[in-house]
Amino acid sequence: MIKKTDYLKTESKAYHGAIDFEEISAFGLTADAIVDFSVNSNPYGPALAVVDALQTATISRYPDKACLALRQTLGRQFNLSLDQIMVGNGTAELLWLIDFAFIEKTDKVAILEPTFGEYHRNARLMGAEICEWRALVENDFELDEAVIEQLLAEQRPAIFHLCSPNNPTGYQVSNQLLERWSLLSPETLFVVDEAYAQFLPHYESAMHAGLPNVLVLRSMTKDYSLAGVRLGYVTGPVDLIRVLEQLAIPWSVNEFAQIGGIAAIASQPEYEAMWHDLGEEAKQFKAGLRALGFSPVESPMHYFLMQVGDARSLRERLLAEGLLVRLCESYDLPNYIRLSTQLPNQNKRLLNFLQVEKSLQA
Repeated sequence: MIKKTDYLKTESKAYHGAIDFEEISAFGLTADAIVDFSVNSNPYGPALAVVDALQTATISRYPDKACLALRQTLGRQFNLSLDQIMVGNGTAELLWLIDFAFIEKTDKVAILEPTFGEYHRNARLMGAEICEWRALVENDFELDEAVIEQLLAEQRPAIFHLCSPNNPTGYQVSNQLLERWSLLSPETLFVVDEAYAQFLPHYESAMHAGLPNVLVLRSMTKDYSLAGVRLGYVTGPVDLIRVLEQLAIPWSVNEFAQIGGIAAIASQPEYEAMWHDLGEEAKQFKAGLRALGFSPVESPMHYFLMQVGDARSLRERLLAEGLLVRLCESYDLPNYIRLSTQLPNQNKRLLNFLQVEKSLQA
């Protein structure tokens, strides 16, 4: 039987994008000097109404541990009842809580790779056995539905982690497919991470699929640009949400996050305009990379994988110029980087750098 101390001896933390403050200090850089292509957040920043709302926070009293006002706002937005919604300190906390609640030692957890590293890490911390299926770049990261269904039938996992749209590949799991899998494996809890769903204008959410063994996660840190305050929520059947509420850490969602979340939802039209502009800019950014001879992996998302050869060396040269990209070794794609579209002038900076490098190599 695995112990958490055994896990710590054999595996490191999940690797993520974002600024490593110790690393950039070695380059003589500050966070404000970095253009961060390594995270998939909305680069336009929070709406002004959100910034104004944060000034009203009362920091001398405990926040509402039930997040009542925010849950009411989310309930109205998605036509859900209060007892179908739980708010957390980002989806990272909620993913950990779900695995803590529903995984017993020696259970199996299914994961579709490559994907967000916390699924694997959390499951291993709970003593689970990982059964994974890996999409291949040579097949354009397409899902082999028959093989995945065979995995479900043979392994009978306690939990199946799905990221849709997936990070880093952008593939999506339709509600039709999710329903089929749910009916085939009623004993499996399907955890659908929709952190990036709102970046796609016509995304089909699993929130209203009405499936008894499906939980849906949303992050407000990416789409609403609230990474600094950490905010996310999970929706699903009342009985499952109740279990999570009973096990949750009290007051994990601070006052700023709750106020910011409410103000962000009130600014939905402004954000939708940002997401549209980001999608259009992503097309231009990818076209610029192709013009330089690169081949960004096809994806409907504003973030994407791209093969570059010696990825570590390129990342270091870019970072020296204040341009941060994400390595993909944790995805078992060592020759790739992941790029997330930024503001037009920032994307131009990266394209100009790559153009100069190409000319020097010619």
